[in-house]
Amino acid sequence: MFPHVVAFKDRDLILLGSREPIHFSFSRMEALFELAPIWESLARAFIKYPADLLVRLSLDARGAAQIAEDGRPNTDDNMLIELAEPRSLYQNHLEAIRERLAEHSASVIEMVRDYRSESALRFELAASWFTSGQNADALAECRRSLELEESFDGFKLLGQILQRDGDLGGARIAWDRALSLGDDPAGRNFVAALLRALLAPVQS
Repeated sequence: MFPHVVAFKDRDLILLGSREPIHFSFSRMEALFELAPIWESLARAFIKYPADLLVRLSLDARGAAQIAEDGRPNTDDNMLIELAEPRSLYQNHLEAIRERLAEHSASVIEMVRDYRSESALRFELAASWFTSGQNADALAECRRSLELEESFDGFKLLGQILQRDGDLGGARIAWDRALSLGDDPAGRNFVAALLRALLAPVQS
């Protein structure tokens, strides 16, 4: 048995156990993602950036311990899972499991080390939440990032999140703010194009 366990959600629940507290070095993850075999393997699971992996964290060590505290250990001697599986073969417990997991949301920030700044890390998490279609989580993380440090990329992303939510006025304000901060020509041209597309129906 491992005293420290975290869980990642994908099509299945992936458990990671350790005898030591589990932390993730963001700089180390970035270096590993530069290696072609690793990047190509993870890309097949739609994981292209380190934060794409982190936003899949479903349970931190505290949440995993709380869920498991009333459970009985499954061992080679008692075979609890093997013996219980036939009895639950046609029972759907998926929603109940999801609700139980949601009660113990993971604190990703507390588990990550070696990142440039909290604002930058929260921006990366927001971007990954956005690309995975989780707008509420993306918006919350993006706003936290901008509260810590205003940035061109942060306001550009905020505008994209708000546009997807249908808040076109908010998107325009965010992109206007991005243009006031950004000095990269390509980035500014991209945001300017977003603004033109946003305003085009109003002007026609």
